[in-house]
Amino acid sequence: MKQISKWVALLPVFTGISGYAIAPTAAVAGSGLSCDIEVMHSGGGVTLKGIVASGAAADGTYTLKVTSAGSGSSNINQSGDFSVGAGGVEQLATVSLGGDGIYSARLSVTANGHTTSCAERIGGSL
Repeated sequence: MKQISKWVALLPVFTGISGYAIAPTAAVAGSGLSCDIEVMHSGGGVTLKGIVASGAAADGTYTLKVTSAGSGSSNINQSGDFSVGAGGVEQLATVSLGGDGIYSARLSVTANGHTTSCAERIGGSL
């Protein structure tokens, strides 16, 4: 069974565009810039997707950092540039991980002089 993104139902409200949506976990007031980390469990693994949305056209940079804890530890860093149209949503980065670890992920996006960050904790007990 395919997992439905938690954003799909909210796109028409957020952007007025149908077909893709984002319900941001972090947004900068007044900038229209927001980010989220989508977590998808599948086949014993976990996939993280860094997402940015903006009410206005924006060019910027992002950094996705993932750290793991447990019997082995690792650090994953992805960064780059992005461009998103007015009312648009863009996928920035994807990371695939084993399903038995405990991970912390933080996405930071900067555009048009504004920075916002969002974070997720995956695995383990809270």
